Amino acid sequence: MSRRGRFGVAAAAFASGAAAYGLYRLGARYRPDAPLAGLTDFRARVRSGMAERERDLRDALGYDATGVAPKLAGDGRAPAYPSSPQVDSARLSAEEARDLLRDPAGPRPDRVAGDEGAGI
Repeated sequence: MSRRGRFGVAAAAFASGAAAYGLYRLGARYRPDAPLAGLTDFRARVRSGMAERERDLRDALGYDATGVAPKLAGDGRAPAYPSSPQVDSARLSAEEARDLLRDPAGPRPDRVAGDEGAGI
């Protein structure tokens, strides 16, 4: 085996060991007594966070989670919107802009509680 081949094998072994150690440490953050079970907990938290974010995006876009996408202009399923939609030209205050950034779909009573420290 050439010098370049041995170096490649050594680099791959080192990278694999580093990745395994990193995953072990990640699992230990969630369950110090059982790091491998901690990886399962981490995976569950990521999946629930993704589902919550998808729900928030669907709410913001006006999609029904169980139904089909709404009919939009130009897709052949709905009439086109009027050429000049009515627009309210009032400027947002700083607090209204902050609220819009926190929740683009508008506040919902079931999710407003506990939103005090959103960081925006």
